[in-house]
Amino acid sequence: MSRKSLSHASHLPTKSAPSPSPPAASSSKHTLDMPPLDLPDSITWDYEPAPRAPATLSKDDKEAFMAELMGFEPYHVLSDIAEHARQAIYPTVSSVEGWARSIAANRAAHDAEVDRGSHAFETLLENVIDRAFDKYTAYALRNAFGVPDGVQLVLPWQKGRDFARAEFVAEMLGGEDVLAARLEALRSKVEQARLVRHRLEMAEAVLDRRLQVAEHRRKEVGFVRDAVVDAGLAPLDEKAGDVVDALSTLHSNLEDVKMQPRAPGVPPGVAWETGRQAYLSWAVGKALASGREEVSADRLDAIERQTAEIGTEADLEQLSAAARRK
Repeated sequence: MSRKSLSHASHLPTKSAPSPSPPAASSSKHTLDMPPLDLPDSITWDYEPAPRAPATLSKDDKEAFMAELMGFEPYHVLSDIAEHARQAIYPTVSSVEGWARSIAANRAAHDAEVDRGSHAFETLLENVIDRAFDKYTAYALRNAFGVPDGVQLVLPWQKGRDFARAEFVAEMLGGEDVLAARLEALRSKVEQARLVRHRLEMAEAVLDRRLQVAEHRRKEVGFVRDAVVDAGLAPLDEKAGDVVDALSTLHSNLEDVKMQPRAPGVPPGVAWETGRQAYLSWAVGKALASGREEVSADRLDAIERQTAEIGTEADLEQLSAAARRK
């Protein structure tokens, strides 16, 4: 099995076409809420990979896979470790041999015995090291560097490769032009999100400056409120608020009894039958008419008094006759 076939063992999850996203962002003094962009994993979101049968790897394929993944041959590394352990035998044997020769005191019989003993000791250590590291190598190759059967292997740099996707793009209507348009739309969406974030950050900075100015002004005039509170007086803003509420309530109540002139076509006798508002208008009009009649009577009495001061009725008649003769 080739290494190219190993890349077919896994695919990136596909995602449907992006749906309309919520508002780009919101801002407050304490938070800058930038929801993540709803971007698809791929610009070919309408592609669905065909199911593939699990790949069966041979021993050689697994070894080749591990060598490519690790960047070295595992067996060679284990052999180097065993060889380094073997090299530690010979300095140990040389030290023991030197000590034995110093005890033998250059006697020929003893020197021959030292040679045989050193050789046997060296052979013993080599056999022990070989058996121990053979087990170590077998264990490491089977467990640390082994690949269990049934595991689908994918190299990190081959993850998501699917050559059938290229065939799908080549066969779709529009081909690469459609993908280019999708890519441009996604790029515009990302740029718009960056612009919104930049504007929100600028708005946050302006708001911070305004809050600093407001806090500075509050500290400058805050002693007035503190003095009022310390004196046990009611704050002025609460009193003013009560007055405003009372005036608003009074204005609302007066709107209900506002008088409207009575329609000229409604007879006085049946004005009360047209409703409460019409009856009130009729009553007000009648009261105003009575007031005008009283004012006219007062004016007539004043004219008579002025006439009496001028002269009697006979005097007026004589004056009129004299005027006619002339």
